[in-house]
Amino acid sequence: MMFQPGQILDRRYRIEEFLGGGGFAYVYRAFDQVHQRQVALKTNRPESKEQRQALFEEFKQLRNLGIERIPQMEDLIEVDQQICLVLELYPR
Repeated sequence: MMFQPGQILDRRYRIEEFLGGGGFAYVYRAFDQVHQRQVALKTNRPESKEQRQALFEEFKQLRNLGIERIPQMEDLIEVDQQICLVLELYPR
């Protein structure tokens, strides 16, 4: 399932724009209504349970790295059995 602009996830993140996707995941620009800032939201493609697990593992491995060129992992939510990583959004 792809998310639509205006859709609210986890009663917090409002989808603003689809940024891109590939064989593994989709990425959206979203607005965090709690912290009043834009974030990136990365979600697994729904057709693969392996991709869902890989995205969860990515969150676990990268959440504490703090490397300048890797977006900070801010949150992990689940929407309709899809894992969604909430990441720092870098300007284009």
